[in-house]
Amino acid sequence: MRKIGSFMFALSIAVMSLGGNALAQGTRSYVNKGVNVYNKEKYAESESLFRKGLEKAPKNFQANFNLGDSYYKQDNYQNALKYFQSALSKTKNPILKSKVYHNIG
Repeated sequence: MRKIGSFMFALSIAVMSLGGNALAQGTRSYVNKGVNVYNKEKYAESESLFRKGLEKAPKNFQANFNLGDSYYKQDNYQNALKYFQSALSKTKNPILKSKVYHNIG
């Protein structure tokens, strides 16, 4: 019985780790697609993709930061500031924080 319990525990950990990786993959995919359309100056479309990434991983720095950029390019400064501030709270990396502060002004 103890072996079955250990096996089920190990199986649960394996499934959870795969699920987390799939979640990260989905977020990364949305963010990458968002960057591609952002670079084509399709800011409303990139906004939608970054939002989808945030739905999967609300604490993702890149999705928050890039969503702020998309709003900024659409002259929606209030929402841009909101997501830039959100991005600040998602990282401890001083280089990433400096990029956010640069965008805030």
